Amino acid sequence: MTAQSFEPEENGTIDRIVDLLEKKGELYDVLRVVDPVARRVTERVAEGATSPPSACRGFWSGEEACRNCLAAQAFRDNVRLDRFEFHRGRIWLTSAIPLQTGGKGVVVEAMRDLTGTLVAQGGARIDATELQALLDQVEMGSTLDPATGLLDRKSIDVRLPRELARARSTRYPLSLVLVAIDGYARLKARHGEAFATEAARVVGASLRTSMRSEQDWVARAAEETFLVVMRNTGHAGLRTVAERLRERVAALVAEKDGTRESLTASFALHIEMPAQPTEGPILALLERKLLGAVLAGGDRIA
Repeated sequence: MTAQSFEPEENGTIDRIVDLLEKKGELYDVLRVVDPVARRVTERVAEGATSPPSACRGFWSGEEACRNCLAAQAFRDNVRLDRFEFHRGRIWLTSAIPLQTGGKGVVVEAMRDLTGTLVAQGGARIDATELQALLDQVEMGSTLDPATGLLDRKSIDVRLPRELARARSTRYPLSLVLVAIDGYARLKARHGEAFATEAARVVGASLRTSMRSEQDWVARAAEETFLVVMRNTGHAGLRTVAERLRERVAALVAEKDGTRESLTASFALHIEMPAQPTEGPILALLERKLLGAVLAGGDRIA
């Protein structure tokens, strides 16, 4: 949705927005007009509405900590954005809508309290905690690689663009590591697919347990390759983490049906700096680096 335009009187902005949304059949419990020029937030709360999440004012005052707020993203990208929020045991749907009014841009935050309106199978109501667990299950369960339990390739296609957008918004670096099990095709040819899958499971488990669960994630990009994504990690931290991962993989052994094989892996590193975004596909760049490490003999970092 691109920005809509209308020209209300300055003091009637929120009333005109209410009229606009009501004509479209969209009713909300809370409406906020965020004005980044005047650094002002105007709010209207419907009678009987419960206490909503607080308005984000920090971004519009120049605070770095709030650069990832929904209104800021909608204003920057000029698109409507929606998300669920869980606040004080209640479920809120927030829509951030960029508008042009009086010759300047504003963002409307329209909020609905959905608590009690979502019904589970059998007629049971879903509370905020249950919905959060449900959403986590849908997000994770539908995108897992069955062999390793890691996120699968589809999840990379969905999550990586979001991570890159977040890095640009927060102005923090995003570090990526592409990992390939050395000699995977040889293992598969010599010992069979089940053994190669076990090798992938062992390596994937090692990568996952080495990451910060709150900020990092690991996905299986292909049969023998994995992508590690780390937020807020710069050059020194990335190199240290990659060396630790290399050493841990080199200490692993794949074992199945009496057959044992020591494992090693090759690593390709990339840091996405918000001030200098990479041109072209980042995964293709990592794959070229990784090929160089593999051809050089493996068990190394490129």
